[in-house]
Amino acid sequence: MNGKALQVKNAALADNARSKASSLEKGLFSAIQEIKEELAQVKESELDLNLSNVARRFGFRNQKSVKALQESYNTYFADMPEERSLVVQLALADVKKRATIRNRAWKCSVQKTHDKVKEQLEEQKVATDANALIKHLSELFSSM
Repeated sequence: MNGKALQVKNAALADNARSKASSLEKGLFSAIQEIKEELAQVKESELDLNLSNVARRFGFRNQKSVKALQESYNTYFADMPEERSLVVQLALADVKKRATIRNRAWKCSVQKTHDKVKEQLEEQKVATDANALIKHLSELFSSM
């Protein structure tokens, strides 16, 4: 293999490593975006526990009917914040778990990219040495 072919192979390996690193970065970014969207959905799904506002939306303008509605569903709404708190805590635990997984994946991809770059630098050194050897041998043969 001549020096030019080694340089072409080295450039191809470097381009391949760059494209893999770029795709890993995009994948991690999209995973972060998904988590942010899920958190936004959880925040949007918070229920309006102010019964006066709920009653007005359904046409209950009379204060007596609002109080009757509140008394009839009072126990249901009393348990709801605890359930909602549990859902939010589970979502936060999931986000933290995903963050840990994302950090591990990030570290792994950085390490793999570092190893690949190191390997390519080593191959580039070998290609440079081979190129220098070819030049030296060609000078030796031409001087004979």
